[in-house]
Amino acid sequence: MKLNQHLILPALLGVVLVAQAADQPWFTRHLVGMEVGPTGAQFGHSDSGDVRYAARFDGREIVRRCVAAHSEYLVLWVRDGDYAYYDSKLLPKAPGLGARDPLREAMDETQLSHPVAFCPDELGRFYVSESFRFTDPSGAWTDIRPHLDWLDEDLACRSLEDRRRIYVARLGERLPEWTKFSERVRLIEGRDGDGRADHDAVFAEGFNDLLDGTASGVLARKGNVWFTW
Repeated sequence: MKLNQHLILPALLGVVLVAQAADQPWFTRHLVGMEVGPTGAQFGHSDSGDVRYAARFDGREIVRRCVAAHSEYLVLWVRDGDYAYYDSKLLPKAPGLGARDPLREAMDETQLSHPVAFCPDELGRFYVSESFRFTDPSGAWTDIRPHLDWLDEDLACRSLEDRRRIYVARLGERLPEWTKFSERVRLIEGRDGDGRADHDAVFAEGFNDLLDGTASGVLARKGNVWFTW
């Protein structure tokens, strides 16, 4: 009976790696982060007139403190049984927030807006696709489901120009809204060698033609970046 020598080396290597890992503190082998959110408003037992509740729930401050603590990820809990802690169309907002939106505050502090997907390249740089055309409240883009009367025309399109004619005819005065906002790709990278991101910039934008869709996937490989929208 012959031993498969191709299996022996990986097995021994695995034993060595496990032994080395056991000598290291647990937090060096795992992502360490924070989960943050208000507590106390649950299932109809809160006072909707208590403007003190969640008044100090500040998205920007949460992000700053996580960065200062070297947190490797952040989870924001922004809804519970009674309230949303952002501008929601489904739940009332916590009374102490007023006009503030902590979720948007957190995103503004991180310099990301409406991230949809991300992809690292071989150099450890991250490319993030961001969507504005669908998520903006002014309605820069729309979901086809509320417009089922467009369906037959849409299915009958034989070219992009056919689709453009539908939009021009159907949108009327709303036509400029569909070209107001651009999707974009943001580049995030670390430049000082400490393994943490310290620089970000808009990598590509200008995706706001009438026929452009909404940002979705992004893929970075060997100096090229592919973006679907």
